[in-house]
Amino acid sequence: MVYDTMGYVIESLTPVAAHGSVLIDLKLKNHVALATTTQGRADRKTIDVLIAALNMTETLYKKGFGDVEEHGPLVKAGMHALRSLGARGADT
Repeated sequence: MVYDTMGYVIESLTPVAAHGSVLIDLKLKNHVALATTTQGRADRKTIDVLIAALNMTETLYKKGFGDVEEHGPLVKAGMHALRSLGARGADT
């Protein structure tokens, strides 16, 4: 349910580039999560960031953003990698 209809409409019409600082924060958060994971220091919060990033990527892909032939295999590989990571974490 949308409580602020006008705010929702205005936000939907705002170009993504107009949200510069928010996008920079998101990129940093995602990068730090990936770096922490590759260093073997990931915790639950870090994995949650990766899951959120992959969920957003998969949603954009399914909505038709990007080249299907190029990005499809990458999205599937990312999902497989995250599932493998989760399985290894569950085993420890």
